[in-house]
Amino acid sequence: MFVSNRYSNRIAKFIDVVCYILMRPCLIAFNNFFASYISTIHEKFGKQKIKDCLVFGPLFAVIFILTLPVAFIGAILWIILCEIRAWKQDRFTFVCLENNSHEYLRKKYTVVECSQHNIYSVCTANVLLASEFLGKLNNINDSTRRSVQIAKKILDHSGKPVLNTIAYEHAKDTTWTIESKLASVISQFPYIDFLCLQEVWERCHAMTLIKYLQADFKYFIYDVGEYSWETNFCMYGSGLMFASKKPVLNAEFKPFTMRRKHARFSSQGALCVKVLLHYDLAGRRYVGYLCNLHTQAYQGEEAVIDKQLSEVSAFISEFRFATTRECEQVCFDIVCGDFNADNMSPGDEDVRESILFAEYQDFCSQKPGSDYKWTIGTELRHVAMGDECVRDPESFRRVLVDDVVRRWYVIDADILVHRADQVIHTPALGVNGQPEVCPHGGKRRVDRILSRKFYAVEVLGYAFVSALGGLTDHLPVCLTFRPWPGRPS
Repeated sequence: MFVSNRYSNRIAKFIDVVCYILMRPCLIAFNNFFASYISTIHEKFGKQKIKDCLVFGPLFAVIFILTLPVAFIGAILWIILCEIRAWKQDRFTFVCLENNSHEYLRKKYTVVECSQHNIYSVCTANVLLASEFLGKLNNINDSTRRSVQIAKKILDHSGKPVLNTIAYEHAKDTTWTIESKLASVISQFPYIDFLCLQEVWERCHAMTLIKYLQADFKYFIYDVGEYSWETNFCMYGSGLMFASKKPVLNAEFKPFTMRRKHARFSSQGALCVKVLLHYDLAGRRYVGYLCNLHTQAYQGEEAVIDKQLSEVSAFISEFRFATTRECEQVCFDIVCGDFNADNMSPGDEDVRESILFAEYQDFCSQKPGSDYKWTIGTELRHVAMGDECVRDPESFRRVLVDDVVRRWYVIDADILVHRADQVIHTPALGVNGQPEVCPHGGKRRVDRILSRKFYAVEVLGYAFVSALGGLTDHLPVCLTFRPWPGRPS
């Protein structure tokens, strides 16, 4: 196993570990103290809550006070470490669980017939793994337990990629579609080659995911972010994480230059990765590009997301230009993640005009401002996340395919201004006091997978997954595709 050193020398790495050890007990006490007095929408003021307020809250307050001096020393050391430019700091930690030498990879990934090895699946999921304090502010708790369950759900896959599209032949072209939501919403994860996660905010949760996911994936990138006083006050990283079954050749992270409000305390941005797909008998290398991003949440009236997506477009182009070699064939260029903007809401009209959507294709988008009928939203209403039907994947799937019932659980694509309270609102009711079917009902689709138009791909499957119901406030999205070299873009 190989684990990269985030710092340029061992002294800096040692100081990083020391800072983590010094600050960790105090931060745990701090988070649990506030969590004891914060209730999610679904928590009741019963015996457990009384015990939290009267017993555990004061206990964690005492621990916090006792460990504060040591944590203060750790924090000062951490800030100094982040600001010493001579000790170059990488923007992520890379884990490789197999031989990563050129000779080994060429031998293992050389194929006789390239067409037999060119179907790939990618999944994106916002998993909301944060400290207990931040989790409860987002109406979900116990990230330690959830990280284990999320990993197990991903591993409990069908063994096959999702294949649910139908091809329609036209005079000069072929298009793909999905017949209905009964094909596009699934209750179990499919086979996945590339996994892009958002909101894995802490190293401990990333390590838990790696511990379980290494049964399927051999390459991981975690602890992604740029830590400096100027970027994020040396606090939170990006929350991005990447797992791959294919070897990682290059990777680079870039934080957004424009971040507002709470996002200034993190280094949200985009992670670009170049992966090896295979070699042919002539020694030519076939590669793919993936970008995992997480834009500003609750931007308000300022057009932050539009500017961030413009930065993503430029960053991907720079990364691809810097890492593509003459002896390589680029097979695909995929962008995915939590865009915090959908294709239909009036408040996201400026985002729809972003240069990124001129360069990349959104398979779910019929046209700017309109999604296909088989699509659904991916941002859940917090008021309904604790319902019993949400915790059962098959029951939750039946909810999601119902255009009326889904509106109780998924936010409508009618957002005018991005605000934090949009996740706790209930849907607008009709004359009979119940939600009615409407074009934007339960269709706030903020989690997306895009493919670059220049590198044409054949979409074989696209699905929204209900397997993580009750474990996070987003729906995972999966895409299966085949690179189509030579097809007009």
